[in-house]
Amino acid sequence: MSGHAGERLSAVAGDQHFYDIQTLRVGHVARARYALAVRATGGYSWEGQPAVFDAPVIIHVLAHASGFICLRPTLRFDQINPGVDGCLLRHLERGLWDARLGLQFHLAGVTQPLAGNVRPLLNWVFLDLLTRWSGTRADPEQLAIWAAEHRLGCERFHQLTADGRLDYPYPVSFGTQTELTDKRLLESDKADRIAAQISHEILRGPSPAMDVAPVDVERDSRNVWWYIEESQALTLTTPRGIDPALDVIDADRTQLLEFLAIRRAALRSVQRETQRILADGSRISRARLDTWHQIVATTTDDYVISDRIGSLIVPLRRHNAEDRRLRDVAELEEQVRANLDSFQRRLEAGGAWISSVLGALVSAGALVIGLDAVTRSILSRIVGVSVTNLPARYGTLLSVVTICLLALTFLVTYTVIRRASENLQTRLHVRNAPLAKANRRLRSTVHLQKMPEGP
Repeated sequence: MSGHAGERLSAVAGDQHFYDIQTLRVGHVARARYALAVRATGGYSWEGQPAVFDAPVIIHVLAHASGFICLRPTLRFDQINPGVDGCLLRHLERGLWDARLGLQFHLAGVTQPLAGNVRPLLNWVFLDLLTRWSGTRADPEQLAIWAAEHRLGCERFHQLTADGRLDYPYPVSFGTQTELTDKRLLESDKADRIAAQISHEILRGPSPAMDVAPVDVERDSRNVWWYIEESQALTLTTPRGIDPALDVIDADRTQLLEFLAIRRAALRSVQRETQRILADGSRISRARLDTWHQIVATTTDDYVISDRIGSLIVPLRRHNAEDRRLRDVAELEEQVRANLDSFQRRLEAGGAWISSVLGALVSAGALVIGLDAVTRSILSRIVGVSVTNLPARYGTLLSVVTICLLALTFLVTYTVIRRASENLQTRLHVRNAPLAKANRRLRSTVHLQKMPEGP
């Protein structure tokens, strides 16, 4: 995070002890706070009356060694004017993605606010950092034009991808995360019921399209109620302070969501690219496949985080696997690995073909060279000249015969190599499949008398 980008970033003080000590020591992750002042404004309906809110937006940046970065714009409820109620909370949760609700983001140096949803703001911040990492400073007004969202996304990202400066033009979003404290949760006999009411009001709203009770990830916890859905997260806790470094209430769970957001972004990016190539039938290079394998391997390792966080990620993984309405990130990882395996098999098949061709060429050439004296002797007898005079008088005929013999030997050798290779692969496949061997043995017993039906 050096260079001109350092003018926009300020280091986050304090070690949160979230990542493993080796990950921190070698610098595979870096965290900073975006220094440019950003404010969010917009209108909403409060008890049927029009109202306006104003709040600073704190943007946190998490960079990963895989090349992906996570941007987390944060609104602190203790800094929103006026105070937060249920109406404003629902408006912010939907307004961050619904452009029709008219949120506006005001940035220093930009005349007109970025209107719509949160995506133009994130585009602007990313383009600003990317331009500065490239060693230049872009005009803020030009960045605002580039950051505009169109029907197929941000056109500037597609242009940068075509120029080779980006690998993936589509950002991936986790969604919204809400953290609330409520002193009523201190009442142990009513805490679960109160948490269920709050979670239903926030995650479902007054007229939900899916009126299903949200599921708590940590049902055995007595001071935290944690709800994770496809694009929403809610953390309810008993009263506690705000982490000054990360501007959140629960630093561990927030960082875990950031960690999973980078994982999802990496997997979705590779999934989109591999699916496009599979559908188009495009060619794929081994170097590109190796890059995808490296991205998947570096972003799906749960042991790069502290052992202490294992008590959070294991229940979350089980929750994702058991919730039938939730697409599990593990399933996305399986899909990506299946796509990569299909490419690997294609490359291996191409490599086997090249090996067969080279082997056949070498074998054919060696055989033709070895039979050169015999070929010359036979031709000399047929045309009635000596072996020494054959090249001078019938050089063309000798060349044609040699080429034909080479081609015929190549075809025979190639066929033998390919069939031997296919038979070997088939035998290995059967050997590694005990069920197939058992089925083959069962088929050999069909002559046995069938058991009579009925009593």
